[in-house]
Amino acid sequence: MFKLSLKSEYIPEVENEDYLIEDILQRAYIDEKLEYQYPKLQKDYMVIVSKSRGYMDVSEYKEYFKKLRKKRERKKKR
Repeated sequence: MFKLSLKSEYIPEVENEDYLIEDILQRAYIDEKLEYQYPKLQKDYMVIVSKSRGYMDVSEYKEYFKKLRKKRERKKKR
């Protein structure tokens, strides 16, 4: 089950969700949609990407959004 909670540690090298967040941030910096700020925690993005090899497991998120769509459809029928 997908749970939203505050995290105590940011580990993009290991956690898929953290990897996705880091990827989104890096792309936003490259596209100049965000102003670059020096990170509090030093993470080497290239090492993170090479370890993950671009693999992103989004199956958990697909299930979550599938349930949301079903819920919205039921509400619309009422």
